Amino acid sequence: MSCCNEITNSTCFGHAALVSSVRRWKAGARSSASKSMALCHCSSEQTSMRGGEIQIAVSSSIPKRAEHALERRFHLIHQLEANQFFVRFAVSIREAKDVGLYHWVGEHEIVAAYAESEEHGPIPDGWGRLITKDRELLLQLEWDRGTEQPRRLRAKLQSYVRYFVDRPHASANQVLWVVPTRQREEQLGHLLGAVASPDRECCRFWTTTSDLLGEAGPRAAIWLGGPDKVRRAFDSMPGLARTQRRIEESIGKPEWWLRRPGGGAGA
Repeated sequence: MSCCNEITNSTCFGHAALVSSVRRWKAGARSSASKSMALCHCSSEQTSMRGGEIQIAVSSSIPKRAEHALERRFHLIHQLEANQFFVRFAVSIREAKDVGLYHWVGEHEIVAAYAESEEHGPIPDGWGRLITKDRELLLQLEWDRGTEQPRRLRAKLQSYVRYFVDRPHASANQVLWVVPTRQREEQLGHLLGAVASPDRECCRFWTTTSDLLGEAGPRAAIWLGGPDKVRRAFDSMPGLARTQRRIEESIGKPEWWLRRPGGGAGA
């Protein structure tokens, strides 16, 4: 069956077009397909104008890629927001002399690292190493958009506890949970109370809201946790002893890349 594709509401960048909606015709019958985002390559011969819209002749694989993008769009937004946390963090402490974000890797890199290892732990939305004057904190970011059900949240919390409980220096791992609302933070706090083991060596859980994070920044005393349930800053959280890693070589510091050509990923 012959198939012709019309891609509308597009913007061309040289030989690439950003596709915002895809419509199909099969055997002369027009059917709607999902509005989505896709990136395709096109030449001037493949592009024409009709009614003020750009028409691009593309293969039948483009609608499939567009539909895949539609299905994954919420995960993409989630990943971008998690990455934005570390980017803004690095920018906010760029000029600070007493703190630096030395390492940062995203979810895909964490999955790849576990694939090469014999052990498999929880997979956060991002991992980082924060260096202060006297310690190194290992940050595990969980960026919550309020869409996961309590049962799934509980399972994720339990996976952290199972992995870190009774491990040496487990308390240096700070699990940072950013949630959209105070109500969600309270819900997560109740789940933490039922899952966490405060009397055993384990990772530490901290929560905050996206509003607090946006207003005060990640370095402020916005992280709720600990037995006294007060908001703290990173300088009051436990960590590992300082190593030879230097704060001035942290991500975002002036000319940091000249001293670390390998970039900010790494264990």
